[in-house]
Amino acid sequence: MRKLARWLRNLLIVVIVIVCIVVVLGIFLLVWFYADSYKDLESFNTEFAIPGLEDGVVPQGLGSYTDADGNATFFMCCYMVDGSASRIYVINEGSGTESYVTLKTASGSDFSGHCGGIASDGTHVWLSSEMDIYTMDYDTLVSSASATGGTMNIGTGFVVDAADEGDGKVFNVAYLFYDAEDGALYAGEFYRPGNYPTIDEHQITTPAGDENTAIVYKLDMDETDAKGFKSIPSCAYSTPSQIQGFAISNGKVALSESYGLANSYIYVYDLAKANAGEKDTLDLLTADSTTVQLDLYYLDSSSLDTTYILPSMTEGLTVSNGKVYVLFESAGKKYRMYVRERMYNVISVSL
Repeated sequence: MRKLARWLRNLLIVVIVIVCIVVVLGIFLLVWFYADSYKDLESFNTEFAIPGLEDGVVPQGLGSYTDADGNATFFMCCYMVDGSASRIYVINEGSGTESYVTLKTASGSDFSGHCGGIASDGTHVWLSSEMDIYTMDYDTLVSSASATGGTMNIGTGFVVDAADEGDGKVFNVAYLFYDAEDGALYAGEFYRPGNYPTIDEHQITTPAGDENTAIVYKLDMDETDAKGFKSIPSCAYSTPSQIQGFAISNGKVALSESYGLANSYIYVYDLAKANAGEKDTLDLLTADSTTVQLDLYYLDSSSLDTTYILPSMTEGLTVSNGKVYVLFESAGKKYRMYVRERMYNVISVSL
């Protein structure tokens, strides 16, 4: 009897422990998935559904071209969760139609690169993946896209910054943005300690005392160059860590900051204040191994205007008709089981 009583007591303890664990886990999951609140979303408008989510796309970059009549065509680049060929989606805002191309290398094989950034000036479409920026013809890409998927050869990439310090310390082009008002393409990198390093010279304590860790280059247009822009940047901007997207609108610079399941942030800076602030110089190693010096400006707390707190996994940014559009990857099959707020649509805000 004593053995039975001891066994029953131990069993009761085990059951109580299991029940407590289940209750605590249940409370955690309820809080995680249902107690989130993002008041800043009230400042944003829902625009259009993110395409390809059920096909396994992992959205990365967002670009656009808006014609003289205000008609916008959007481009979304993505890699695939199954490792198949990466895609570019073409979304017509007016008609709501969407189509896509799968990407091919210059040799004709499938291209399955990360495809971090995309931008367009209506003549070219630029795509970034790892260290390279690829230039494609706008009309060819749009005409090649179809509802069931066309194909597009991305050609040969161009390396803006050829510095390589080893251990992954290179300039990987994480995002692109074309500023139609200024006629310039911006190409920036992503930093996160441990797994996404940047070149030592790009890790800077700014005049305001901020610890910035990445660079975005400004590339002016050049119609005589087949790639559409000049090989040497006209200047550079220092940015904080974990920047996924960049946009300029109404004299403001917006940065998309996110990583993993943590909240995302849209940082908005006063561009005139940043340009008028203290500046330094930055050495750039070109693809032909020439070192040039660029003016370096700072996007830091001295020019920070507004901060929006958004759900996790913001990605690329673009601008159309005075609004900044924000892309998310949280509703893709790769992440949707884990995130608190699945964002199935592109959203926008006027700065």
